[in-house]
Amino acid sequence: MVCAPVSRFDLEIPADALPSVLAKLVAAGATPEPAEVRTTRCRLTGTMPTEEVARFEQRLPDMTAGQGVLFSEPAGYEPVRGIPPSRGGAP
Repeated sequence: MVCAPVSRFDLEIPADALPSVLAKLVAAGATPEPAEVRTTRCRLTGTMPTEEVARFEQRLPDMTAGQGVLFSEPAGYEPVRGIPPSRGGAP
């Protein structure tokens, strides 16, 4: 079994950005938990591949008009989904 590092995330965003942010999280391989929706803000938590965290964080200001805040921390390892990477050496 091949495993890769994952990070736990905690994300605060404007409520109107929820659909697009959620779609981008899923596209990044995240596993979000149900959102806490308030009047004008939402809180999303979950896990995502660690290699996707920096890329997602760079795109967050555009998705949230600069109002999104992302916190993340290492959360261990999970099995790789799909085809596992190869070592690239001779067999």
